[in-house]
Parts: sequence; C-alpha cells; structure tokens
Amino acid sequence: DSLANDRVNVVFKDKSGILWVGTFDGLDRFDPEKNAFIHYRHDPRDPESLSDNQIIAVCEDDSGGLWIGTENGGLNRFFRASGRFLRYLNDPRDSRSLSSNNIRSVYPGPGGTIWVGTRRGGLNILDRETETFIRHRHNPKVPDSLSDNDIRAMYEDRTGIFWIGTFGGGLNRFDPMKKKFVHYTHDPDAPESLIANTIRTITEDSRGNIWLGTFSGLDRFDPKTKTFHHHRHD
Repeated sequence: DSLANDRVNVVFKDKSGILWVGTFDGLDRFDPEKNAFIHYRHDPRDPESLSDNQIIAVCEDDSGGLWIGTENGGLNRFFRASGRFLRYLNDPRDSRSLSSNNIRSVYPGPGGTIWVGTRRGGLNILDRETETFIRHRHNPKVPDSLSDNDIRAMYEDRTGIFWIGTFGGGLNRFDPMKKKFVHYTHDPDAPESLIANTIRTITEDSRGNIWLGTFSGLDRFDPKTKTFHHHRHD
C-alpha cells in the first residue's frame, strides 16, 4: 500500500479530502486518515479498468465525478461506487469522438462539460448529454481559431473566461459564448509580451491576475492592461 511509482505527474485533492496521484504506473487514491494508497491500473483483460497506466491529468466535475487523462489511453471517467472506468477514445471514423488519445490537461467546464486538452489534437469539449466531443483546432486560415494544437493547461477565471496554455502557441483567451480565441504570444521586441510560448500551468490570484508557468519563467498577466510582468531566476 505504498506509492505505486516514484514518477508522479499530477496530484489532485477532491472535495472529500482524498488525494488522487497520477503516476507512470497507474492512478493512486490516498486517504490521509488511513495513510495508505489504493492502486488502479490498466488490465488488458478488463475493458472497464483504467485504459493506460501513464496518468497525466485529473479533475473533478460538479457532481463529484472523477476524470483522468492518460498518455496514450484517452480519457477515463471513474465511478467511485463500483471502482470501474468508462473510456473515451479516438475513433478515426467519427469526427465527434476524442481527437487524440494523448491527453495533456482536463478541466471541468460550464454546464457539466469536460474540457480536454490534447497533444497535437487541439481542444475537445465533451457534451455529457450526447456523449460526443466538439473539437477546436488550429486553422492557419482562421485568425481567431486556437493558436496551437498542443494544449498543456486550462483555467476558468472568475468571469467565466477560459485561459488555454499551449506548448508552442502561447496563451489563448476563449469566451465560450463568442467561441473565438484571442492569442497572446511572445514577441522579442515587446518587453511586456508573454515571456514564452511554452505554457505548463495557469492560475488566478485574488486580484484577477492570471499567473502562467512557462519554460522560461513565471508570468503575471493583467487582463485590464493586457501586459505581462516577468519573474525569472537570477
């Protein structure tokens, strides 16, 4: 009942205080009161087991459902009562299926939707009623499309705006009502532009500033002035 693997990708605390640890050898459930780990792993003989052992992202929806993004096994929904998993996978014949099985981020969206950021497959939004995905991808011919198809981070701010961090295409501001993306990218000739186009994590502070963890330092973005303040190692 120790940790399944020392390579940990994500740690998520749910509403009940349980810690979910995504490792390179499955998903771990940790109860602080019992001080023990329970393991969930892929079983090739069981279609209702975890689809892949390399766990990249975990989130919880409004009803307490747990969603797990994997390296090569698509998206999983976990049912706590039965301990079973429901898999969402890419089907090349179905444009309403998940666009890629390589998941990099998962986030609960409005109206019970689940937002899924993929590697090279863009943004997927799961409609829970129809069990189908709406895909948003980069289109060089459409200026207000997604800036890049490799998505590493997502965050919904207090005003309902989504911030999407890509690995190469900078930051995207997305209004679910207008369904248009506004891009913020690094410009070496503009000191107050984004510090780097490789974004790994996003959060918001009490003043409404958006904080971005990148491969070139930490950025604080002021949505009012639309400027970035950089923090680097010296």
